[in-house]
Amino acid sequence: MKKTLFFLALSIIIMVNSVYSEEPEQIALKFLNLLKQEKFSEAEKFVAEGALKYLSADKTKDFWLQLDSRYGKVVKFGTPEKQKSLKNNIYLIKFYFESDSLNCRIVVDEAQKISAMLFVPFARDYSFSLPNYADTTKFYEIETTFGVPGWELPAKVTIPRRGGQFPAVVLVHGSGPNDMDETIGGHKVFRDIAYGLSSNGIVVFRYEKRTREYPSKIAQDYDNLTVWEETMEDAIKAVAFLQEQDYVDPYKIYVLGHSLGGHIAPRIAQSYSGISGIIIMNGNARKIHQVVVDQYDYIFNLDGRVNDYEANELSKVRRQVGMLEKGEFTDSTSRDSLLLMLPAKYWKDLTKYDPVEVAKKLEIPILILAAENDYQILPLEFDLWKKNLGNKKNVSFKMFPKLNHLMVYSPKKSKPADYEKEGNVSDEVIKTIIEWIKRK
Repeated sequence: MKKTLFFLALSIIIMVNSVYSEEPEQIALKFLNLLKQEKFSEAEKFVAEGALKYLSADKTKDFWLQLDSRYGKVVKFGTPEKQKSLKNNIYLIKFYFESDSLNCRIVVDEAQKISAMLFVPFARDYSFSLPNYADTTKFYEIETTFGVPGWELPAKVTIPRRGGQFPAVVLVHGSGPNDMDETIGGHKVFRDIAYGLSSNGIVVFRYEKRTREYPSKIAQDYDNLTVWEETMEDAIKAVAFLQEQDYVDPYKIYVLGHSLGGHIAPRIAQSYSGISGIIIMNGNARKIHQVVVDQYDYIFNLDGRVNDYEANELSKVRRQVGMLEKGEFTDSTSRDSLLLMLPAKYWKDLTKYDPVEVAKKLEIPILILAAENDYQILPLEFDLWKKNLGNKKNVSFKMFPKLNHLMVYSPKKSKPADYEKEGNVSDEVIKTIIEWIKRK
């Protein structure tokens, strides 16, 4: 259960960029085998120049020793599975340790260099069954590409079969390099929402997140990354794409943001007048750094005790949050000393953003949805939204009992391991969104 924060840290730390004539797959395996042999200096020769700040010999040695201490020695690697990407060679490789297993997502760029590396929980063989409310006879799905020149992204649009113009929804991801389905463990949150809404006469647009599609390119200028490049710009481009489609009512295009996407949904709407309304789904009202402390504290206390390592981590997180609160950092402050090892410019931008104050100024319809058993975004966030926006006629609220952060059934306060179980977004959530849109 406590592995989640470790995965999060590694995901952020290792996101990064000798040309070889070998196949990209073989380059990836050679690099990993050098790490397995603890030949970190030799492994560094395979790393793209822009990624050395994340995958230098010293950095790889540090996280490799963390893996070793937590899971034991690497016993073997699985067969690389190539993943879909427009430009990069991306492989998912299973790591079999002495005491556990993890997936490694590794990217070999066009110059045959290791440009990114990301550890994620070991994937099970999920069926990803369709929810009962998905009626595939009532809509069809097309693949497309869209976005900023040089950052084009693959996307899918689900379109109701009957003719005419329909209201439309753009789905905006939570944090991390999410795919277009927002696949998390045994769940496909965005696929469920898309199929549920399009079964009921609503177009839905979902897409690969930029940080997933372009990890090496992001890494080359990572210190200048903000939430605009990570999320906002592509969400706005998606709305603009829908405005040009003859099957979409251009005056009824909504943005649904989940988690981080919900947190910044007011800012997205503030930045683009073509948005008819926003849906904040399990998005925090407080600033992100304030929420992170709660997440660490909750997960470290799941087993009823906090060991020395966890106590030190909590202390470090609180110090880092204090730095952000007091503004005790500059654009040149090293990521190593900042919360979640995110760039200073990222935090400088987000610490100035107050979603509640921005939402207060919006006149478009707003729907705020929350889950009672969400441990990532606690119910107090919903209370803050309601306290500050409850008197605005354009804002609606709904709290769902016995659901978790993914809007999936969870009878008790959820924990990270729950995400490994299969499940679908609640039909009550789908129904609420449909009814709200149809009333507009």
